[in-house]
This record gives sequence, structure tokens and C-alpha cells, in this order.
Amino acid sequence: MEIFAGILVKGMYELWGEGSSYEELKESVLSYPDERKLPYLDSDSTFKITVDCFGKVISLEEQKELIQGLSYIPFKVGCSFNLIGVKIMIL
Repeated sequence: MEIFAGILVKGMYELWGEGSSYEELKESVLSYPDERKLPYLDSDSTFKITVDCFGKVISLEEQKELIQGLSYIPFKVGCSFNLIGVKIMIL
């Protein structure tokens, strides 16, 4: 008797940083190797930033502040809501 199993993958993620505070996250992202980040930040790429949370609601104002807090990442790309090449998530 043969048993077959399948798996559905919704996404694959590359973790650029983590921390228990926003300052720790910033330090972690800044210490992540530039050669790993830069291919996603060049002028031929587009991006979208989303804020996701579990077990609580984050207001639009708080989401905006979190997104604006990523200004230390050297984005050289255009923000697009239609053609998304890179999706950056804050969890």
C-alpha cells in the first residue's frame, strides 16, 4: 500500500530582522548583510509593505507609523499596489 502526501505552500519568507522592541528590530535589520537586501531594493523592483498582527487590532494610524519607521531601509524602488515584486511584512 502506497501513501501519498501533498503540501501547499502559500509563501516563502526571508527574515531580515527580529526583536522584542522596534529599536531591536532596527538594529537587527541594519546588521543583516547588505548583499542579501540590495537585490530587493534596486530601482527595477516594486514593493508593498503590510502590517499584520495576531490577537489584536492595530489602527491605521499605528500601521502608518510602523511603516514610516522603516525609513532606515534604503528603498530605491517605487511603491506599487498593482505590480508587486517584493512584499515586506511587519508581524
